[in-house]
Amino acid sequence: MLPKLLVQVVMVATSLLLGIHESQASLAKAGCQEMCGNVTILYPFGIGTNCYMHKSFEVFCSGSSQDQVPLLFQNNQEFPILEISTDLVRVIDESTMECGYNNVSFLAPLILDQYFFFSQDRNLYVAMGCNIEAYFLFDLFGGFLCDSFCNDTRLVIGSPTNCTGYNGCCQLSVPENTTQYNSIINYKANSSCSHAFIAENRAPIFFEKDQLQYPVALNWLVALTTCRQASKTGENLCGKNSHCIDSTNGRGYNCRCRQGYQGNPYLPNGCQDINLACPKQSNHYCGEGETCEYTHESYKCISPHHYKSHVLATLEIVIGLSASGCIGYWTYIKIGRIKRNKIKKKFFKMNGGHLLKKHISANKSCVTTIKVYTAEEMEKATKNFSRKMYLGKGGQGTVYKGLLRDETVVAIKKSNVVDVEQVARFVNEVFILAQINHRNIVKLLGCCLEYEVPLLVYEYLANDTLSQHLHDRVGLSTFSWKDRIRIAREVAGALAYLHSYASPAIIHRDIKPGNILLDQNYKAVVSDFGLSRSVPISKSHLTTQVDGTFGYLDPEYFESGKLTAKSDVYSFGLVLTELLTRKKSISSSDSGEGLVPRFKYLVKHNRLLEILDNQVVLEAMMDDVVLVAKLARRCMKRNSKKRPNMEEVVADLDKSRVLQLELPHECIGPSILPIAIG
Repeated sequence: MLPKLLVQVVMVATSLLLGIHESQASLAKAGCQEMCGNVTILYPFGIGTNCYMHKSFEVFCSGSSQDQVPLLFQNNQEFPILEISTDLVRVIDESTMECGYNNVSFLAPLILDQYFFFSQDRNLYVAMGCNIEAYFLFDLFGGFLCDSFCNDTRLVIGSPTNCTGYNGCCQLSVPENTTQYNSIINYKANSSCSHAFIAENRAPIFFEKDQLQYPVALNWLVALTTCRQASKTGENLCGKNSHCIDSTNGRGYNCRCRQGYQGNPYLPNGCQDINLACPKQSNHYCGEGETCEYTHESYKCISPHHYKSHVLATLEIVIGLSASGCIGYWTYIKIGRIKRNKIKKKFFKMNGGHLLKKHISANKSCVTTIKVYTAEEMEKATKNFSRKMYLGKGGQGTVYKGLLRDETVVAIKKSNVVDVEQVARFVNEVFILAQINHRNIVKLLGCCLEYEVPLLVYEYLANDTLSQHLHDRVGLSTFSWKDRIRIAREVAGALAYLHSYASPAIIHRDIKPGNILLDQNYKAVVSDFGLSRSVPISKSHLTTQVDGTFGYLDPEYFESGKLTAKSDVYSFGLVLTELLTRKKSISSSDSGEGLVPRFKYLVKHNRLLEILDNQVVLEAMMDDVVLVAKLARRCMKRNSKKRPNMEEVVADLDKSRVLQLELPHECIGPSILPIAIG
């Protein structure tokens, strides 16, 4: 081991010495790593503390010369870097094949950090598949449509520029200043599965089973202001011998070296005189065999004899220190491991791990399935929280798909930062959720407390949210009237259980279509208990800081801060309204009027047909529709005392002919089962 390590140390030292004389001034910040593999890290990008301008430009290198550099963007989306230049970064993205349920696919949105945007000149939007319509939805610019047909069953594509629309591939231009996009794919007769993505227009696309990989060109800005504003405030980030250039979209600026200079314009002295630069001009100034070294706008020539002596002297020092260096290396590794374990223990304690264990040991009779996972288990399950495993981001945290060691597929929510003072409350909520066992409430499988923020592990539900199925598809909904009534009844049953049979009672506080998940059989499951609160038997309400989703908040709670079970009833009334109308609670098409007042007015004046979804009109029995509409209106009464409780809501929904004909009566009573630590 020692001789091999010694050889590696000597080789590294030699290469560093040689490198001094083979390259010009570093493009990285002084003292920082400039290369990872064959990628040059140009400041303001940087690897390691104090080597990048700010977090948006932090990059990571695995240390292998064969590896590409992953660049971390918003939502923990990682892209391997191909190249970084003064205003452009080229990265690798990938697309997984999508196949539509009931002739539609919704692709997860891709959102870039605010300092980046898709290059308009160098990218195209590409949709691949036989006989599909691809709706490409941009930032605030609306969307565009492209059709892709197949002359035969073979897709013919090598790069985006080969897409004609008739070879299983269509293309569209990317609007200027695009920072995010998503896609909706409609499938026609004899259609295939599909891909939809933004890719660099002349670069190759690589196929690997059901995945594609392709380069994407991203413009970046060093600051989100104009050159004029930066000069006024004295905050111009351009170095000596460079000048500021505003971006064409007016969002910010970049820097360029002045004519006659080259280098990194973002470093204080990064732009160097071309006439003195090494090694390009070294043959002109230095003698045969001599090496040119650039120093402070000047240069010197070093003879081979002097250079070799310098190298050998350095190697003697390296060899002399190598033995102690090996010991130091292993000491460093051991200390690092001890330090990491200490940090994990600190986070475990800070996130209430010991308090949770105390709860568990004191309640062994009713707690049997809480599992406390390690950080290693979470990282392995999510492939180090890879973008491939990213499911979405909500107000309470980011959600990843995970695969546990026993092949169980789970959803892992990485919570927002928890206030240390609220640890006891957090542990109590985890403990309460772990005791709930209801078919229409998401199952909490466990947690991980070894990070700065706690991670919660839930059962994985495969068919997205009710909101996506109601609002994110073009044309008819995938849900029939029967499906909508069934989903309403399942959610109502779950809330009735939380309010009346859980002990203590639980108020969800964020009921909305986005928090109603659908499993593989499209059964409704209430999720996201990040804002939920338990109510002691002795209290009728809680006084809390107002929190929840704007548009679904109970107005009485909003005004008084008093949280009751009737706050969930109000939000559920809005869910019923959206099931009837397929309109969002707040929409730009409502001209500021809002869904609730308009719906109430039309129900009161027997003009319900004016707002109903066409599919409901075609499929539903009118007496059922009126029953549900009046129930929704009662749930959304401004005075909470005039609203029904959730048990009454369940009883009213059970009067629907659809439920009486299609579904057996269900009990909504207690269904708590013993739970234990795994």
